[in-house]
Amino acid sequence: ESVDAGGVVRVSLAASSSSCAALLAERPKGQRRQLHEGALMLLVDDVTGMAMQVAGRAGGVSVELSFSMVRPVFADEVLTAEARTLRVGRTIAFLKIEFRDSSGQLVGVGSHIKHVGAPFFWRVLHGLSSRYPWFAQWMHKRHMGMLEHVINKYNLKKVADLSKDSMEKVLDLKRKKQDSETSDHGVSRFEAFVYYPMLNPLGAGHGASSAALLAAAVRAHLCPDGSEDKIRVEITEMSVSYLDPVPDRQAADVIVMPLSDSSTTYLGEIRSKQGHLYVRGRVTAIAHQDS
Repeated sequence: ESVDAGGVVRVSLAASSSSCAALLAERPKGQRRQLHEGALMLLVDDVTGMAMQVAGRAGGVSVELSFSMVRPVFADEVLTAEARTLRVGRTIAFLKIEFRDSSGQLVGVGSHIKHVGAPFFWRVLHGLSSRYPWFAQWMHKRHMGMLEHVINKYNLKKVADLSKDSMEKVLDLKRKKQDSETSDHGVSRFEAFVYYPMLNPLGAGHGASSAALLAAAVRAHLCPDGSEDKIRVEITEMSVSYLDPVPDRQAADVIVMPLSDSSTTYLGEIRSKQGHLYVRGRVTAIAHQDS
């Protein structure tokens, strides 16, 4: 990790298939595994957040995250991410990021619109963590202790093994049954339970996990039951807007609909069981028929 005089943050990244399988998408046997779109959004979120901290501003919640990829990122591939702050206002920051492979070729770009009006208490904690490494370590241990308490309280240890399970298994997206009277033409509906691997430090659904749910739902929409081994879905672009935090330990509906009959662009939404809209995204995906 390095920071140049212009405030550009450079980070070397490896999509390891051995240390954290949950960053990778599930693929049929024989196909090369690749970084899941939710993991890409996590990188956009975290590395641009570093760039904003270098600019001297404490982070807040994400308003919008997006990426556009030239090609997929494969397992065990080493990337260099360069993030910079374009502009920081009183309440909104605009950031961008570029991903390059080991040869320096551009793999993809991302952008992040972030609210910087963090509560006073969080600004104080950020300032102390920036100045005193021992305080940052104490905060990290405290957060991990709280997380362990939640895991034990709700008996979540067996829900997902982040070192072995793919992103799809962690998300555990389930297709909802629709009868002919209530189904909408071309619309797929899924259900997900938001639990500890998907949460941010504030205890709500992480922006990257919301993006992962939308990507998984689009992929499932394009791969009807039993066709995952025959259809390869490539997601090239994704933009996600965050309207309200997704509550933890609750079930949420994930809805996917094509923008037109011939379109490769899909609208995805995450809603409460009562219909309240939390997250809305636009996903460009191409389905390839494997022989």
